[in-house]
Amino acid sequence: MVYRFIENHKNQFGLRWLLSKTGIFPNAYYNYLKHSKSDYYAQKNAICDEIKEIYHELGGILGHRSMNNVPLHPSNH
Repeated sequence: MVYRFIENHKNQFGLRWLLSKTGIFPNAYYNYLKHSKSDYYAQKNAICDEIKEIYHELGGILGHRSMNNVPLHPSNH
């Protein structure tokens, strides 16, 4: 994907130069960045919600042994 290429090489070539050469408008690039961050925060919130649920299921006792036995991978939801 072009956006990912720009993100990986913007320090080497310069963001504005890459955007002009690829024909991508700056607002489109920044919307892409905003959207990718929203996915990250949604996943982070889902994990936090699951931790809170487990905490309450265990009566407010949540130690490292309890957490090591819990699958927190997004595909398990």
